Amino acid sequence: MFCYSCGKENPDNAKFCRACGKMLVQVDMSETEKTIREEPVQEMDQTSLTPARPVRSIKDVPVLLWVVLSEAILIVVAVVILANVLNALNDPSKAASRYFVSLVNGNYEEAFDELGLEESEFIDADGLKEYCAAYNLGQVTDYTVDEYTGDFGSMDGISDLFSGLGDMLGIDDYGIGDFFEQYEDDSSYNSETDKVYIISYNTSEGDSNEFYVQLRKSDEKSFLVFDKWNVVSEGVTVSDYHVMVPSGATITLDKEEVSAAYVTTDTSDLYYSSLVSGGQEDEYVVYNFPEIYVGNHTITVNSGEYDTLTQQVVVSSDNDLVQLTDLSYSQDTMKKLHDLAAENVKKIYSAAESGQPFSAIQDLFTTDTEQLSQIRQDYQNLVNSLSEESIKKITINKISTSSSTDSPGIKMTLDYTVNYEYNYWWYESSELQTYNGTNELVFSFENVDGKWLQTDLGASTLYY
Repeated sequence: MFCYSCGKENPDNAKFCRACGKMLVQVDMSETEKTIREEPVQEMDQTSLTPARPVRSIKDVPVLLWVVLSEAILIVVAVVILANVLNALNDPSKAASRYFVSLVNGNYEEAFDELGLEESEFIDADGLKEYCAAYNLGQVTDYTVDEYTGDFGSMDGISDLFSGLGDMLGIDDYGIGDFFEQYEDDSSYNSETDKVYIISYNTSEGDSNEFYVQLRKSDEKSFLVFDKWNVVSEGVTVSDYHVMVPSGATITLDKEEVSAAYVTTDTSDLYYSSLVSGGQEDEYVVYNFPEIYVGNHTITVNSGEYDTLTQQVVVSSDNDLVQLTDLSYSQDTMKKLHDLAAENVKKIYSAAESGQPFSAIQDLFTTDTEQLSQIRQDYQNLVNSLSEESIKKITINKISTSSSTDSPGIKMTLDYTVNYEYNYWWYESSELQTYNGTNELVFSFENVDGKWLQTDLGASTLYY
């Protein structure tokens, strides 16, 4: 037996539904069936029959219609709202604002993703922190975003736009001039594919500054329909930034050690390329950074023979070069050169006095063929001047040295004594005499594979 109220099945003898508790009605099906069987079936005229119309509740029609219409309207409204939201999210001004806000809030990972840069040893999200510091973005209180609609074909009027930026950063244009100059000869520029937004902002310190964002329309579509705008890295990074240091020196950039893989020999396009050519290639090396953030950087130059040099540099334009060659020799290096000059001068005069060949002292000097030839000639002249029969003995009494830390040159004051035989030719006699003299000398050195070698003879004729 099934309950007429809830439809649950119950035992045939149940009086109440065990599911809903309603009384169950017992129907005597035998009497019903008997009545049906005994009642004669009347024949009907088939031609008189007409199809019956389906019975429909008048109240049900408008309710169903309203449900359908309401759902359709909701779907249309939702689609319109979603389309507007997605369109707003992909609006270029929103992209510029989103990038700026991520920098202000210190969300450098998000800003890095907006730039679309490839992460490398010196290009990562953390590097944006120093870039932002130059603009004082950490103190922003409010800002406005405006599209720059000027003529990129001319620099007139654009320089005024960023007139205060160079003063703020301590440089001329911080790469902005290069950014706009790229459009001077670029007739393919199209405002539909390239846009620049000027973000004017105030800081808690009361300063009013400007920040610019360049956007470019991507070939890809967002959600297959909407234009996608990407932040362009021009003005954020520069390419091929060069650092020139003395040979043998190593450098660190923002506390990151720079490997020898960054050393380049291709300096033909550099403005100062003459400094690393024409025989000076062995004196300097040039590091090339394929891409580096615009802004302030700290470069440290380390060398065993120099004092560590730490210098702040401002990176602003492509294919630029900074020279960090004015290093000071360390105190340990200068002491080593002072001692070496004093030791060498004794060896040179001793060899010359005894008439030894140049080969006896050749290992004291440079291996440069041209320089070595001149040194050999100067040594022979010294030997000739000290080989006179009248000279009996040469004694070096005192050696005083001085130097400047900007060059490996040693100035020397040599106090000496010459014992010689003085001939009185008119008396046809002679006597031993003593002469005490002072000689001013200069010894120059170069470091070759970790060994200091003289680049000149240093020693000269001793007068008596």
